[in-house]
Amino acid sequence: MSHPSERTAETELPAKLSCRTGLSRAQLRTGLVGSGLLIAAVGIVPGVTGRVIGVTLFGLLMGMLVMRLALALGGVYLRRQRQRSVRPAPQETLPVYSVLVPLYQEAPIVDQLAWSLGRLNWPADRLDIQLLLEPDDHATRSAVADASFPEGTRLTLVPPGGPRTKPNALNVGLRSARGEYICIFDAEDVPAPDQLIESFGRFVSGPKSLAALQAPLVGTAKSGNWIAAQWQLEYAIDFELVKPAMAALGIPLPLGGSSNHFRTQSLRDVGGWDAWNMTEDADLGLRLARLGYEVSMITPLTREMAPDCFAIWLPQRTRWIKGFLMSWAVLMRHPLTLFRQLGPGRFLATQLTFGASVLTPFLYGPAALVIIVTLVHDRLRLGAAGWTLLVSGVGVATLSACLAPRRDGLSRILAIFTQSLYWPLLTIAAFRAIWDLYRRPWYWAKTPHRPDGAGDCACSTGSSASARRSH
Repeated sequence: MSHPSERTAETELPAKLSCRTGLSRAQLRTGLVGSGLLIAAVGIVPGVTGRVIGVTLFGLLMGMLVMRLALALGGVYLRRQRQRSVRPAPQETLPVYSVLVPLYQEAPIVDQLAWSLGRLNWPADRLDIQLLLEPDDHATRSAVADASFPEGTRLTLVPPGGPRTKPNALNVGLRSARGEYICIFDAEDVPAPDQLIESFGRFVSGPKSLAALQAPLVGTAKSGNWIAAQWQLEYAIDFELVKPAMAALGIPLPLGGSSNHFRTQSLRDVGGWDAWNMTEDADLGLRLARLGYEVSMITPLTREMAPDCFAIWLPQRTRWIKGFLMSWAVLMRHPLTLFRQLGPGRFLATQLTFGASVLTPFLYGPAALVIIVTLVHDRLRLGAAGWTLLVSGVGVATLSACLAPRRDGLSRILAIFTQSLYWPLLTIAAFRAIWDLYRRPWYWAKTPHRPDGAGDCACSTGSSASARRSH
């Protein structure tokens, strides 16, 4: 039995690095003063103010597009130069590796999870698996008790009182993790069996500053419908082109929410996850970079289920954008400190990558509206700057999509040429995220999952009949 310490998991991270305190006073003052000056400038010199805003926005967006293109091309180069997987020492010398799996309302997918974890290529006596459950989730607890998880799997109940979020559950698991290394999987994940082996090899052969590794996430979907195909395309570009290039260039890497591997001590040294953040993964990756650690990529994939309808996609994307806003606000609480921590090049690159993830969803809808109005109104024109942004934006997106690994056949082709119809949906999610931040900032919109038929989930894994409970 493991007994978590009395220190609450939701407050282990210092307040200055957590989003639980909201915007700082300096940020609020800056926002109010900046808004006042902008309103005054529009009233006094509207023409000049409009031109300054236009030039600034044009330069920022073009910088983001150039960065995106460079990363996509860099990702293609890295895929062609990919070396063989690193193989570590003989299995008898392998250390304990902890696996944390937060679960909430996941009863339908528990059998697939047990099958996936049973395939991991790691000695069973050195595999420390914790299933992290909420005390009132009786259906999932019952399904876990009936499933065939690997021998020694522990069931850890998350103490009540903190925010009901994935990072809060992960912090509970971190406190009682026994492994020298630790990784995170989601309930629906189907990781490549050698993922732990390659991660360990990279940690052993890499510098001590290498604190985290991200496995590429690949979207899968039974339906193959349009919304799922767009989501799969986003993942292919981000995890198999952009993120590997960012890691190779040393640009701070926002982690994905699953298949993250860590040195356990490094993770504890930086305070674990922010229990109040809706994208705790991105926040943690950026924090590691700020504190002098390295984050890189490995090659074994993890398959993850894509949302196959708008009703599932929208709450998920709302939560992601809400989390990006939280993470960027924490990142920019003290811009000069951040500048010193990262240096000028990495600071700028962070604004053009993660900053773009925060800004662009709010622009897609208005941009689409402007384009439609100019098409139907004879006297309105986009102008040279507008056409430059439009052609560049669509061109970079299309080229990046064409360069991404192809696994989806006809649905991928359709997704590539209909991306422009998908982007305005991000604006709906973005403004919904603003409303969510105001109304219920700590609400975690749960994404429902179901088995994807990855394997014969009912087959025996040679494991125990049930998970052993810990508190």
